[in-house]
Amino acid sequence: MRFLLFLLLCPAVLWAVPPTITVEANAITQIVPDKIEIAIRIQNTQQRLKDSRAAVDRSLERLHQAMTAAGLDPKRLVLDDIQQNREYNWESQRQVLIGYAVILSARITVTDLKHVRGLTNELLDDEDIAIVGLTLITDHEGEVRLQTLANAATAAQKKAEILAQTLGVAVGKPVEIVETSYAQPPSPRPMLAQMRANAQASIQPEENVTQMSVQGSVKVVFELVPKHEDVR
Repeated sequence: MRFLLFLLLCPAVLWAVPPTITVEANAITQIVPDKIEIAIRIQNTQQRLKDSRAAVDRSLERLHQAMTAAGLDPKRLVLDDIQQNREYNWESQRQVLIGYAVILSARITVTDLKHVRGLTNELLDDEDIAIVGLTLITDHEGEVRLQTLANAATAAQKKAEILAQTLGVAVGKPVEIVETSYAQPPSPRPMLAQMRANAQASIQPEENVTQMSVQGSVKVVFELVPKHEDVR
């Protein structure tokens, strides 16, 4: 009897559920970074390990000099890791030791873009020292995150309104909203080889690290109502 009653009421229940529309949207916020972390790699390979170590020490001294010339205190340099690897080559189907590679990884945190450009210019002609990455950092990530997601939600609502208007209905209340992603796109890496070529041609390096981007995406479910019942 209860099962029969459920079958009789089921169509009415389904009819009472309003139709919905699901949309996804994303937004990107551009901000000026508060800090820039410069990743540095020093690498040298020689036949003898002590020669490789000595070469890396000399490169480290040149890096300190380059930092001073760029207006940076050498004490800002943080050493993260140092590796010593054997380098081999294949000759007549056998491994032949050709030398020892010493690789030093370090980073520098700066607050002014001019220091990045100055350090890059100082290192253009150095084959053993490379800037391998830039990380743009904001001290207000929480605020930026909320603003980005709020902009994405606004874009989702506009998207739903356009689609609903095309279908001859209106958008009602949001019934569900989900944050689908939030990320900082990869930071640009300075192309030192291209910058060396530009320097030889008297072309100034591009200033391509003035802003950082954060992006967020949301998925929103809205009710669909007849136009005269728009409840927003």
